[in-house]
Amino acid sequence: MAFFARQLRDGMAPRQRGGAAIEMILIFPILLLLLYATVSYAILFWAYQGLNGMTAEMAGQIIHQQWYEENDGSYQLDMDEINKALAALRSRTSGPAATADWCSGSPDISDDDIDRLSVCLEVEEGLLPQLSLLGVKLPRETSASVTATLRMPR
Repeated sequence: MAFFARQLRDGMAPRQRGGAAIEMILIFPILLLLLYATVSYAILFWAYQGLNGMTAEMAGQIIHQQWYEENDGSYQLDMDEINKALAALRSRTSGPAATADWCSGSPDISDDDIDRLSVCLEVEEGLLPQLSLLGVKLPRETSASVTATLRMPR
C-alpha cells in the first residue's frame, strides 16, 4: 500500500511506468528521419557549392589564361591545358567535387551573336549512402552537375 501511496503523492498513476519508453519508441524513427534529412541536405549543399566553385573557377581560368584560339569566327579550345588545370583544381579540392569531370560536350564556346563559354562539371558517384529506415529505402541523390556560362571578351 505504501508503494501506491508514494506513486500518487509523486503524481504518477500506478500503471503508467512504461509510457515514456513507448513514446520514445514511437517518436524515434521520426527523429531519425529528420536527422537524416538534415545531414543529407547539408551534404548535397556542400557538394553543389564545391562543384559550383570549381565550375566558375574553370570558366574564369579558360578566359583569363586564353586557352582558346579564334579562327574565322569559331573558337578552338586548348584541351591539354584545360585538363591540366582541372586536375590541379581537383587536387586542391575535397569532398565530392574532387571527383568532378566534364559533362558531355563541355567546355564549349557558342558561335551565336554573343559568344559564350559554357563549362559543365558533374559528379557521377553516389553523393549519399543508401539508408533503409524500417524497411523503406529512402531516396538519394546519385549525381550532380553544374554549368557556368561566361561571355567571351572581344
